[in-house]
Amino acid sequence: MARLLPYALISSTGARKNRTKLSTLVNLQHLFYCAMSSDPIEQLSCELAELEKLRQQAQLPNVRKAMDELIEKQKMLLQVQNKPKNDVEKTISASNEPMLTSGKTDVRPTKKLITYAFDESDKFVKLYYSVPGVTDSPGTISTDFRENSFSVHCSNINGIDYEIRVQGLCQDIEPEKSIVKQKSGDQLLVMLKKTREQQNWGSLLKLEKDVGKNKVPKMDKDGDPQEGLMNMMKQMLGTRRRAKRVVALTSKRVMI
Repeated sequence: MARLLPYALISSTGARKNRTKLSTLVNLQHLFYCAMSSDPIEQLSCELAELEKLRQQAQLPNVRKAMDELIEKQKMLLQVQNKPKNDVEKTISASNEPMLTSGKTDVRPTKKLITYAFDESDKFVKLYYSVPGVTDSPGTISTDFRENSFSVHCSNINGIDYEIRVQGLCQDIEPEKSIVKQKSGDQLLVMLKKTREQQNWGSLLKLEKDVGKNKVPKMDKDGDPQEGLMNMMKQMLGTRRRAKRVVALTSKRVMI
């Protein structure tokens, strides 16, 4: 025999089923509307609402945490989309604007310094260059010291760049201990740290020192005076030619 349920219970159960069906139908309609909508803001709003519903149904802490992160990201995307269009256009146009440059480019003249005063101590070889305005100028000075060469560049000293380039030093130096100083009287002091302390250089470049080694030839007292004079003149002429080549090569290296 079938058991009869109270009418009120039947009515309550039926009402709950109807509400569930109605809620499901409304959700389906809402999802369909969101899927068919071409408005990105509307789509983001629908997705955010769906995420919040799923967050309410979540039970595990890790799942809730993950849902919270997704919801925050969705809110951020929605805020970006809701940003006034004018602001977005201004930002884009500002970033895409080309830099306005004048037709003329200011190029400062560069002077290469080849004249210096030479001095040395037991530890350093000291070179004094005359650079007008270097004492109080805010311009930048960059250096590049190597074992057998160095370069110094003074930028914007009263509107002029100064450059020093020297190669083929007489002896090796210690680059990390070599320095440049701005001295009073518009003097630029380059201090080259000697690798071998207490060793006398005598000159800055090795070629200059080699030229200095050439001594005036002497005549043979026991030989033919005329032949000795001819030999002396040949040696002196050869020495002068070598000296000219050395000076030319030295100037070329200094100017590089």
